[in-house]
Amino acid sequence: MKNFPASTEDPDHWVLGSLRQVRFENLLSAQRPDPNGRPAYPRRGYELVQKLKVNDVEARFATAINGSESLQSIAKRIGISLNAALLILFRFATLDLIDYWSSSVLALPSGEPAAE
Repeated sequence: MKNFPASTEDPDHWVLGSLRQVRFENLLSAQRPDPNGRPAYPRRGYELVQKLKVNDVEARFATAINGSESLQSIAKRIGISLNAALLILFRFATLDLIDYWSSSVLALPSGEPAAE
């Protein structure tokens, strides 16, 4: 427990700091989301991300989330690697800051017309 000492800090800040210790190679394949999926904020997540002590890269990522752009294009637009974006997504999703919709969920099943 010496790597994660007790703290009087807000639990969400402490968890975010702890999640920063996770490296890309430590993520299981199931924890590595589809790069073509789209992150979006639920109300609680949008409010909480504004209160958290995020670093510069996390702040750029947080402001880039718009619900209509893929993770891959967000990473490219803000100038970070896809692996870095996946790690930030992992942290934010673990804290329930964002919802993440994979491209398979976003796609309509073939043969079904779009709702009007």
